Amino acid sequence: MSTTLSELTERAKLWRKDIEFTSEIAGTSFDFRSTWGIFSPEKPDAGSLMLIDHIDWADLPADANSIDLGCGYGILGMVAASKLPGGHHTLIDKDFVAVDYAQKNLKLNQLTNAEAHLSNGFDQVDKTKKFDLVMSNLPAKASKEQHYLYLLDAHARMNPGACFYVVTINGLREYMKRSFAQPNLTASWYYSIEHIEISQTKRSRTIDVITTLEESDSSAGSNLCGAVSNYWLDHKNSFTGIRIIGIGGKITNYRYSLNNKCS
Repeated sequence: MSTTLSELTERAKLWRKDIEFTSEIAGTSFDFRSTWGIFSPEKPDAGSLMLIDHIDWADLPADANSIDLGCGYGILGMVAASKLPGGHHTLIDKDFVAVDYAQKNLKLNQLTNAEAHLSNGFDQVDKTKKFDLVMSNLPAKASKEQHYLYLLDAHARMNPGACFYVVTINGLREYMKRSFAQPNLTASWYYSIEHIEISQTKRSRTIDVITTLEESDSSAGSNLCGAVSNYWLDHKNSFTGIRIIGIGGKITNYRYSLNNKCS
């Protein structure tokens, strides 16, 4: 049975209301407000969560300044503001709706050491500002030229020893590798976008990272599958499985099972 116009009109009343949810990220509970039309409006996206998990927060000074490039409704910048309370944190996006909700979420979570404002890349960021941490869940649909502008402007605004973390879709993997390999970008710190992490898991919870491999192609996955065989046989009574997780734009999960086959 098709939905009638009156039924859709009633549903639309709910769709126009703010989406509200709470999520625990990096050990802290955050309240969020969002709306349809913003990226991943109902929960934090997997790419941003992976990026947050791989930032070495303990190595950053408490007064480090950060920028969240393409902030959406504020996830990365909010976590930075919570983790680095002595610094100032800038959240920017070219979408006015995203910025509006990022501002709401900063206020909702009483993060007074952060601000969100409109900017197309770094165009509207104070030229005197320098950052110790640059983060971005890079937009997949931006042009190559726009991505280069993001990277070049970020590099120009980084303090010596600053960190630059990005997460992107799998289709941009080779482009990002080439871009970070440019001689004029060697001063920036880069965490490999593509690596594979083998972790022991118990009840779907990561217990211990066993090893990592830098390329997540099919041959690497096959090699990793074989590499955990003996380990699995030694520990199968204690753990429910071993997950091989591809870190990057595409999340690849293999469950190493009792019959020694990755699926």
